[in-house]
Amino acid sequence: MSAFLPKYLGDLGFRPSLYGSVTALFMGSAAIAGVLGGVLADRYGKRPVVSLSLLLSAPPLALIPNYQSAGMIALLTFLAGGALGISYSILVVLGQNMLPRREGMASGLVLGFTFASGSIGALFSGILVDLAGFKVFYGALAGLAALSGLLGLGLRGFEVQARFALEHTIH
Repeated sequence: MSAFLPKYLGDLGFRPSLYGSVTALFMGSAAIAGVLGGVLADRYGKRPVVSLSLLLSAPPLALIPNYQSAGMIALLTFLAGGALGISYSILVVLGQNMLPRREGMASGLVLGFTFASGSIGALFSGILVDLAGFKVFYGALAGLAALSGLLGLGLRGFEVQARFALEHTIH
C-alpha cells in the first residue's frame, strides 16, 4: 500500500507534499496501532485481534479508489493503516512463542519473511496496477486482507503444529 499510495495520489493530480503527508499518515497510524495491538492482544488474545484487525482493514482499502477528495482518502488511509498496523507486533510475538528459547531468531525469521514477502508483493502489485489499474489493486488488497483475517481464525492450530515441527527440527 505505502509503495503505491504516492503514485495513486499523483495520478489524481495531488501535489507531492500532500501525498507525502498522506503516506506518512498511513505509516504513522500503523505504528501507533501496533502499540495498541499489543495491549488488545494481551487483553483479548492474539488470534482474534489479528483476525479482526485484518478484517477491519478491508473496507477502507476497498473504498479508497472510490473517492477523489484528499480529506476522504486521508481518512480511509489512516483507518486502513491503523487496522493493518494492529497485527504487526502481534505476529512477531506469535513467532517468538513458536520458538520460546530462540526469540531473537524467531523475530528475525518473522521480520525477514515480512520484508521479503512485502517486496514480492510490491512486484506483483506493480504488475497488477499496470495491467488493471488502481481500483483493481485496492480491491485485491482488500480481498487479501479479508482472506488473511479469515485464515487467521485458524492460527491457533497452526501455531501448535509449527512449534512442534520447529522444535524437533532445531534439536
